[in-house]
Amino acid sequence: LTIGDPSRQKDGEKPSPMLSVRGLPLKVLQRAVDTYNKGADPRGGKALKVGLINGTDTGVVVGAVEACFTFSAGLLRQIPPATESQGRVPFSQRKPEYSVEFLKVTAPFHSPVIANASSHIMEDAKASPLFAAVKGTDLSFPVYSTMDGSDLREIDGPLLPRLVAMQVEEVLDWMKTTSSIGEKPTIIVDFGPGGKRGVAAISSRHLGGRAVTFVHASPDGLPSPAHSGTELLVSLTAEVLLPKPWEEDFAPRVVRVGNSRDLVIDNRFSRLLGAPPLLVAGMTPWSHFQQVGATNKAGYISELAGGG
Repeated sequence: LTIGDPSRQKDGEKPSPMLSVRGLPLKVLQRAVDTYNKGADPRGGKALKVGLINGTDTGVVVGAVEACFTFSAGLLRQIPPATESQGRVPFSQRKPEYSVEFLKVTAPFHSPVIANASSHIMEDAKASPLFAAVKGTDLSFPVYSTMDGSDLREIDGPLLPRLVAMQVEEVLDWMKTTSSIGEKPTIIVDFGPGGKRGVAAISSRHLGGRAVTFVHASPDGLPSPAHSGTELLVSLTAEVLLPKPWEEDFAPRVVRVGNSRDLVIDNRFSRLLGAPPLLVAGMTPWSHFQQVGATNKAGYISELAGGG
C-alpha cells in the first residue's frame, strides 16, 4: 500500500486520533503504518501506531489527528469506488476492499502520544492509597492483560501502574486476551457501550464455533449470535443459552476402516454419501459436463450447476 495526499474523505466525518480499519490484513496495515512513519517526524508526535488489534483483519491506528487524517486519506484512495465492479478482474489483480472509519474519541488511547498522562493518573491515585496499594496477588479471580493475555494475578506488586499502562499506552491485542480465557469459556458478557460493534461482536468473529454465548448487558441487546442481558435473566435453562461446539457435530476425524490398517477422514458428509469428505462445487466454467464426469469417476461428489 502507498500512502498519498488527502482525498476521497467521507463527507461529514470528523477526524479523530483513532482510525478503525476493517477488512485489511494486519500485516498489510502494519506495513502501511511503517511506510507512513518513514516520512513522519517522530519528534513532532506525528508517528502512527497500530494500537488495537481486534482480529486478523481488524485494527485501530492511533496517533495525532492530523496524522490519522492523512493516513486515512491515503487508504481511501486505494479502495475501488462503489460504482466500480471487480467481478471480472483476476483475484490477484483486484484492488483491496476494506473500510476506514474514525472513532468518536478525543484522545489516542493505547498510544505513546499520551504516555505522559500515566504519571498524572498515578499522582491522582495517591488520594486513594488503599486502591493504589492493591497487588495482582490480591485478585480473587483471573483478570487478563489486554496486551498479551497474561494473568494479572501473577504480579507481586502494585497493580495500578499496569492497569493504567494498558489503557494509556500499551497495545490492546484482543485476540491474545480472549484466547487466555480458560480452555472452554461458555458465556462472555459485554458490559461496554459499543453496541453492535462492541466487545461481544468483536469476540464472536474469532471465537465462533466454540460454543460460546455472547451476552450484551445493556437493555437493547444485540442480534444473534449475541444475547441481551434481559434474555440472560429470562432464559435460565442451559439448553437455551449454551450452543454445542461446532467440532462436536461437524469436525472431521481420522478413523480406521474395519479391521484393516487403512485410515480415512470421516465426517457427516462422508457418512451420508459414502464418498470422500469433499464436495466439488459447481461454478461456470468448472461445471462443464466433462469436468463433472471426471470428478465423479474419481470417486468424488461434484455439483452440476446450471449457470450460463
